[in-house]
Amino acid sequence: MPPTSSVSPPFPFSSSDRSARRSTASSGVRRARTPNELVIVANDLGLGSDELIAQTQVLGPLAVVQAGSDRGRLIAYHANLRVKEGAGGGAAIKESIAIPDLADILDRMVSSLEWHGGLSMDMILTDGGPMIIDVNPRLVEPANAFFSGVDLVGAMLDLAVSDKMHAQPVGRAGVRSHQSLLSILGAAEQTGSRRAVLREVIDAFFLRGAYLGSKEELTPIAGDPIAAVPVAAAFLATTVNPSLWRKFHGRAVGAYAVTPQAWKEIVASAVS
Repeated sequence: MPPTSSVSPPFPFSSSDRSARRSTASSGVRRARTPNELVIVANDLGLGSDELIAQTQVLGPLAVVQAGSDRGRLIAYHANLRVKEGAGGGAAIKESIAIPDLADILDRMVSSLEWHGGLSMDMILTDGGPMIIDVNPRLVEPANAFFSGVDLVGAMLDLAVSDKMHAQPVGRAGVRSHQSLLSILGAAEQTGSRRAVLREVIDAFFLRGAYLGSKEELTPIAGDPIAAVPVAAAFLATTVNPSLWRKFHGRAVGAYAVTPQAWKEIVASAVS
């Protein structure tokens, strides 16, 4: 079974100004499990100086959905479960799934928006049905879709050059893929144990346990030995000191995150 995604009681807090509106990779969200944690988190995010957003818990596995549409017509879509959590809450291991009524949900969404291009969103699959928690106007990690028989990147390229698009067939369920780099950093983040990092590397390399039958998405070594360099660097660093996972994750996010000053300039420009 995939791990359950939840918002632990009482609330997850995020800042709508200082963090969440200009953060990415979930870095603007904090989890509060107790009233004391709630106070600490609220103060850390700027209580009294910034507007904060609090959300109640939602229980269920996390699914990532990707789609492509041609002027409001759905032409390709795919969904996968987060089987194993990596650094920063990302999906270290994914498995393609079939979500009931997903095509209808996406069709209604893209048609009402007359959407043209890529679309992705996160869902929590609750007992009462899927709950959408995040939507992005772009594709997100399309390798699992490709392994499952849905070429989302190809669909996007076709959208750019063709006037006539044909809908792609639905992909296969049960196809697993993984990102070794995210797995290593996730093991270091979640356990702080060198032994856990080593065990994760061995499982990923020999495709054992949850990696059985899985394919590498981000750093496939076959045909590209240099792809092993960032994985080896993360492994060596986190076995020396597991807390060094932050250096890798922080730099990756920082390369494309909006800075506080940039956000102020955006807001000022919009107001003026």
